[in-house]
Amino acid sequence: MAKSFSFNKRQKEKLKQQKKLEKQKRKELRKSQGKDSMDDMIAYEDDFGQLHSSPDEIVKDEVKLEDIEVSIPKKSEEEEDTSLTGKVSYLNVEKGYGFIQQEDSRNSYYFRLSNAPEEIEIEDKVSFKTEDSARGKNAIDIAIVSR
Repeated sequence: MAKSFSFNKRQKEKLKQQKKLEKQKRKELRKSQGKDSMDDMIAYEDDFGQLHSSPDEIVKDEVKLEDIEVSIPKKSEEEEDTSLTGKVSYLNVEKGYGFIQQEDSRNSYYFRLSNAPEEIEIEDKVSFKTEDSARGKNAIDIAIVSR
């Protein structure tokens, strides 16, 4: 049996077919021009931030193996001799640790009693050095300056 379409349905079907043909023609036109729209959108950046349309345009400087220097900077004596001063703000002799509040700063440093003199007490002014640990900086080489 033949399909029975109303006038509106036939008109919609014609429009759908027409749009499909137009889309196909546009696609064929793009292919015939030889340009892919994605390739037109890509830009390549060189070391100086300049944009180029192809990677072949980028000029790279050759680095010679002899020009590469691998070294570790030497520590100066000033870096090794940086000791800080502060006041013992907390001390727990039973558990073997304490905290030093740095002068002129809000920084507080953890220390173990094994790194401090035996006669250390709360409110003692001390000088110390710091070392990095997994939980932050710790005070080491603690010396009492005044009581």
